[in-house]
Amino acid sequence: TCIGIIVGIAAVIAVLAIGKGASTMMVKEISSMGNNLMMIWPDRNRKGAVRTGMGSGQTMTADDAEAIRRELGHLVSAVSPAVNVSSQIIRENRNWNSRVSGVSYDMPEIRNWDVGEGRFFEEGEQRTYARVCVIGTTVKSHLFDADEDAVGKTIRIGAMPFRVVGVLATKGANGWGQDQDDTVMAPYTTVGRVLTRSKFRAINMMNVSLHSMDDVDEAKREITALLRQRHRLADYEDNDFETRDTTEIMNTIGSVSSLMTVLLTAVAAISLLVGGIGIMNIMLVSVTERIKEIGLRMAIGATPANILCQFILEAIVLSTVGGAIGVGVGVAAANIIGEVNHWPIVIEMSSALVVPLLGLCRDVLRLLPGLPRVEAEPHRLPPLRVAICRLGWLVVRGLCGGAIYVGNIVLLRSLRAVGVGSINPYHLFSEDAATLSWAIWYNYAWMKAFDYIGIGFCSNDHLAVLPFIPMDTKVKMVSHAIMGGGPAANSTAGAAALGLSAAFVGTVGDDADGRMILSDFAAQGVDTSMVKVRRGATSAIAYLWIEEKTGARSCAWTREGLTELSAGEIDAEAISKAKILHLDGHNAAGAIAAAKVAREAGVTVMYDAGTHRDGMEELLPLADLLICSEEFILKLTGLKDAEEAVRQVYAKYRPKVCGATMGVRGSMCCDGKDFAKCPAFHVEKVVDTTGCGDLFHTGFAVRWLETHDIMDCQRFGAAVSAIKCRGLSGRPPSAPTRAEVEDFLATSH
Repeated sequence: TCIGIIVGIAAVIAVLAIGKGASTMMVKEISSMGNNLMMIWPDRNRKGAVRTGMGSGQTMTADDAEAIRRELGHLVSAVSPAVNVSSQIIRENRNWNSRVSGVSYDMPEIRNWDVGEGRFFEEGEQRTYARVCVIGTTVKSHLFDADEDAVGKTIRIGAMPFRVVGVLATKGANGWGQDQDDTVMAPYTTVGRVLTRSKFRAINMMNVSLHSMDDVDEAKREITALLRQRHRLADYEDNDFETRDTTEIMNTIGSVSSLMTVLLTAVAAISLLVGGIGIMNIMLVSVTERIKEIGLRMAIGATPANILCQFILEAIVLSTVGGAIGVGVGVAAANIIGEVNHWPIVIEMSSALVVPLLGLCRDVLRLLPGLPRVEAEPHRLPPLRVAICRLGWLVVRGLCGGAIYVGNIVLLRSLRAVGVGSINPYHLFSEDAATLSWAIWYNYAWMKAFDYIGIGFCSNDHLAVLPFIPMDTKVKMVSHAIMGGGPAANSTAGAAALGLSAAFVGTVGDDADGRMILSDFAAQGVDTSMVKVRRGATSAIAYLWIEEKTGARSCAWTREGLTELSAGEIDAEAISKAKILHLDGHNAAGAIAAAKVAREAGVTVMYDAGTHRDGMEELLPLADLLICSEEFILKLTGLKDAEEAVRQVYAKYRPKVCGATMGVRGSMCCDGKDFAKCPAFHVEKVVDTTGCGDLFHTGFAVRWLETHDIMDCQRFGAAVSAIKCRGLSGRPPSAPTRAEVEDFLATSH
């Protein structure tokens, strides 16, 4: 019996490990092409009716690559233009013909390619057209002796001298048999200037690395729209470029991998079934030969239940010992086969745990054919009845065992594929049943526990830095960015940057701007599971013009047709578990309902009042931290002195803290005991003031969780705001981390 268990379990584990390893090897082969890679080529040249090869056109420039890097950073992690040329590589009396690729300094990240010796060229060398290069191991073997160090040596590419700064790690041939190590890489700026001598910075292709291949369709759409806009193509004109990505290859590999898994699972199932039939017969013989023992035990008072328990305990011991040995033998056999044949071996937790569990269930079930004989004097049973009983229990056992196996596999694979809520067990947890149960409980019980929840307005902001704000004239932009915006939205993203778990609650449309808003939040670590997507609605957008010298800005925005949150759309459980609830006055009905829940649960409510809005009168008494703009608080009270206005509002609404922000003049706050004025920090070079007030509120609220000293809270908020002024928009990376704020405060006075 033990031998049958050991062989069955070992066979299943070994077969599944080899099959999974083969799938992993295929995926690794494709991954060696690059990290979430997308490739873009210019259109093919036409000579009369003849079209030349891909990438032969002159429709793309290095400026296109820089535009993609600059404007699509929420989707793209790195971009490298490529200028390719085949040239003779010469060193002393040796030469070799190889392809020379002019690429960007971040090509190793894009192609997932390490440098074996020396280093890769740097951004400064690319910017200054330095004649430096990195060579592949094949090129090195033809130009240098085996023990010779190539780093620091000079080679000639064509007639031009280049200094070798590094040697790429060996990568071998790709899936098409091409030697990837037979290459020379140099800055594309240098290759374009001294080798191809392009006057228009034309490139042969672009390598684009995405943050995730899940975004490939959106990336294609946005890159296509951007390049068509830059190339000034009319709606009726075809694209003058082509895009390719690795998703089709990966899908094919996924299909092959799934087919292999099904085949191997079928083999494993047959192995278990055959082993089970053999073990069943052995156990039947065991029961038959122990009839005297069973009769003796029953004669002295043992019940059928006692006999059943005896056999079950024996089965459990046999299964445990045989299963443990079977796992060890299976793992050892898989590794030996892998070593002999140089195959990768992947042993999953599901194989090591589910298969022995199946064995245990199988061994309990295999007792059943013998039970009718125990209970009904088996030596007197007709042979036909015995045969029918055995066949019936065999079918039942097979169905039960198959259901257990398939159920486990479906559960594990489903959880792996889609995750549970916002947690993916495939990444965070091992696959045993106990841990998965804990993961499910943890996720649904605690996934909505956030430190900082913002409710309010969110938009897709188009920011342009200009030499001056134009009036009835044209002006060239200094820089441009598209980022998420909105008072509470910026504050929530700022809280995430400071290390708090943050979530935003608001509304967006189901359009491209809405998807970009949600993508921005995700990139900044903000949960959006409570954001409501309105079908057919247009998301809020804003255009901001920022003066280069002063950082002063003008803003125009719209949110036509986008309905606000209702009180019924607020997740009271999530609100009650938060530490800070941040409101900006938008989505008034939902904000009021959330504030009431927060006050009952003891959650601190921060209200950033900047403009008079519907529902404001109901929100003001619910705020714990009521910090308004100076303009708002003066208009609210009708007074001309800000300090007197703050004291009056505090006396009327009795928040824990009432204050006013005054821009470059700093802020003031009152808590009933003290009144403190905090000057703003001086910033040498102000880039943009967008979101400064929003992030002051974030800093104040975050510090309030640690101390109720209103001067300390104001200083912390002022530091967050001052650091933000050095960058564009009110979101990360302009929004600082906690370490950056601490360093700033330590060096500022």
